[in-house]
This record gives sequence, C-alpha cells and structure tokens, in this order.
Amino acid sequence: AKRPAGGPADNRTAALRPSLPPAQSDGNNTHLIQIGAFNSATEAKHQLETVQAKAGAVLRQADPVTQAVTQGDRRFFRARFAGFDSNGATAACQELRRRSIDCFVTRTR
Repeated sequence: AKRPAGGPADNRTAALRPSLPPAQSDGNNTHLIQIGAFNSATEAKHQLETVQAKAGAVLRQADPVTQAVTQGDRRFFRARFAGFDSNGATAACQELRRRSIDCFVTRTR
C-alpha cells in the first residue's frame, strides 16, 4: 500500500530540515548570524571556529566573518556567519539556540 502525500515519511523529512545546511534558495544573501562581539580579532575567529565545529551541517555553507567596530574609545570585533537569506538565517539561528549557542540575525548593510 502506498502512503498518502503528507504521511509519516514527509513529516520525518520536515522535522530534519532545521539541521540541514541553511537554505540559500533565492540567492539573496542579505543576512548574517552574529554569535558575539569580542575584544580581539583572535578571540572572534576562535569563537567562529568553535561554533562552526559544534554546529556541523547548520553552518557548513556559511562564511565566517569578523568585523572590527569602534564605538567611542572602545574597539571590538563582531563574530558573524554570512551567506544567508532571511529564512535561512532565521532557521540556522534557531537551530544554534537549540544547541545552546547564543546568536541573532542581522541584515548586511
């Protein structure tokens, strides 16, 4: 007997989607995931490597980026993952949070 569309196999596939590499379906890579801001570029890069290793497939297609920012007399380095559309960034960040990794989604400028 055939399973009707939307049966258990389809539900199982849908449940796995968040752990797959983020969709970049529309080619509109306008969003980033930020995992923190650090006092040195070295620490920012280290955190990017650590999170990418923990996240596995979630960030496999993402590009790790550090961004130097100066506010007043303070300089810090944002640790971000680039290469997402809005939906892909949101889904990936939700999966990171499930793995106890703090993050938020932001737009490129």
